[in-house]
Amino acid sequence: FDDMMAELSGRVQGFWQLVVVDPSFGIFSRAWCVAELVQASISGIPQNVMLLSRRGIDLYSDDMTLYRKLATLTVTGCKASRKEDKEAILSGIVDVQSFDARLQDLIFGDSGLMRQTFVGFGLSDAAVRTARRLSSLSQASFSLGSFRA
Repeated sequence: FDDMMAELSGRVQGFWQLVVVDPSFGIFSRAWCVAELVQASISGIPQNVMLLSRRGIDLYSDDMTLYRKLATLTVTGCKASRKEDKEAILSGIVDVQSFDARLQDLIFGDSGLMRQTFVGFGLSDAAVRTARRLSSLSQASFSLGSFRA
């Protein structure tokens, strides 16, 4: 599909990719889908996203499951209908770490697919981690202090 995408973007004026995101964001768990998203980006094909549901992406929710799922996404963890399909996709990726970095940028970057959807989530996540660390430190200090004579 790499060649086909490059061919279409070169021959069809105004060609772009519409990324329809299902309510469970399952598109990001499929190897073929993430490979196609990254290839479109590499080929310079403009991409637009359409969310079928905004459930799970509420910045003010305590549930960070979806954000964490996308933030830790790696092509090696993606699924395919057939084992051979996943093997073919992975064998076409020269550097998995670079691919995953490109995928993360494609999702969360300044011009990423979800740039407006997850605005502030990184800050929220950092604030939560900082609060947990401070809480752990204050509990540790208290515990150490209770052992002093």
